[in-house]
Amino acid sequence: MIPGVVSSQATSVVAETNEETSWDPNDKYEQIELLNENLTALRVLDSGFYGSVFATRGHMRGRRYFECTADNIVSDIDMGVLGLGTVDAALNSYLGSEGFSAATPYSYGYYCDGLQSASGVNAGTGEAVSVGEVAGCMVDFDVGKIFSRGATGWTGDPETGAGSVADKLQAGTVLFPGATLAFATDQVTLNAGASAFAYAVPSMTLAWNDPDTETGTELLDSLQPTVVMSFSRDLMSGFAGGDRYLLNTGNVSTWYDQSGREANFVQVTGAAQPAFTTAGPNSRECAAFDGSDDLLTCAKSIGLAIGDVDFYAIFSVVIDAITTNFGSGSANSNDAIFSDSSNDLGYYLRDNFGTLSGMGAIDTASGSGIVAATNASGIVLSTPLVIEIWRDRWGSGGGVNARVNGGATATSGGVLNKFTATNIMQIGGRPGLFCQMKMFEFAVTGRVPDTTSRDALCADFMSWVGA
Repeated sequence: MIPGVVSSQATSVVAETNEETSWDPNDKYEQIELLNENLTALRVLDSGFYGSVFATRGHMRGRRYFECTADNIVSDIDMGVLGLGTVDAALNSYLGSEGFSAATPYSYGYYCDGLQSASGVNAGTGEAVSVGEVAGCMVDFDVGKIFSRGATGWTGDPETGAGSVADKLQAGTVLFPGATLAFATDQVTLNAGASAFAYAVPSMTLAWNDPDTETGTELLDSLQPTVVMSFSRDLMSGFAGGDRYLLNTGNVSTWYDQSGREANFVQVTGAAQPAFTTAGPNSRECAAFDGSDDLLTCAKSIGLAIGDVDFYAIFSVVIDAITTNFGSGSANSNDAIFSDSSNDLGYYLRDNFGTLSGMGAIDTASGSGIVAATNASGIVLSTPLVIEIWRDRWGSGGGVNARVNGGATATSGGVLNKFTATNIMQIGGRPGLFCQMKMFEFAVTGRVPDTTSRDALCADFMSWVGA
């Protein structure tokens, strides 16, 4: 083998433009030529060594999909029809030959005989790929898993996350599509989304060719949220053009969930329906809760949104007044922006000697009523606020985290690993603890985004309401 020949991707970055993703002429083994506007890679000489090629665009978050066509195969056991590699993956080796740790290259390869290799070991056997057939690959960066497929179906299930062919990706790993060509006339063509895909793309998954524009829609698509609602825009790409709300003589009777899980928030009693208005910042449509009895309720369990362990919620509001306040003490004795029906989990407000703060709280599953709460500063009346609350068992030791308008993160102490999650979700408070506010957008997911994604999502929500 030729020593010292490595990927030149060290100078590449995650692409932010709409330029078409292709094979990179500066990131290929020397005996590979590129054709068809750099979408086709052809091995032109035999040297006795494997040779790999990588694409021009890398990604590090969300769910992404691309395909490769095996135009010609000399030896199915040696030709990697598709794969992935980090910036320092070798060009003079086969995809999947390298292990992974924080300081070493990583690559994954899917070979035409069905063999799959990752982290330097056999990652199982999938469907064989013949000349002219297409192979597909989906990477779920948020959970660190890779899935591949041939003509008849997937190896594993990208919808549920079961059966991943590779699951050792570390957070923040940038991967580039690749292929391995072992012998002269081996040929493969990349499709990152510039033309129609051969197979159906998994749900909540973007084409590899799509840039990381970091819009709220792209970020929420990649997080697969279980509750997503907005009065003024489509926050899920699959929801485009759907009804966002239903009015009853100027009041909100239904706020429709955009996630596809039908977690709609409803109020059938006219007197308890919040008013629909554009009186908020940026003239955005919103629901105005009166702080007396207005409440929207979801028939789904809050466990739909947060599961047993981790959750992340983001919402945009204007707090008009504090109506029920017990000052210091238990978070769930104060006005509730949202909560479950037993007040086990939610976001609450308090005015402690003139200092407003928000408290994100979790009640543990022990039933003892123990509450772990975190105080987030920055609550200002009559001002647009984007509030986030999340719990990442591994990333934050089980504590509750909260911040307002992208400010400092407040973190509570650790709590038990599970908590009550069977009660229904409510927006506007709960009986006896209503909140006088305007709400614009609301989303909850069981997948906690990384810091970069949280910052981008918060910035998007803030820009939308003028926070």
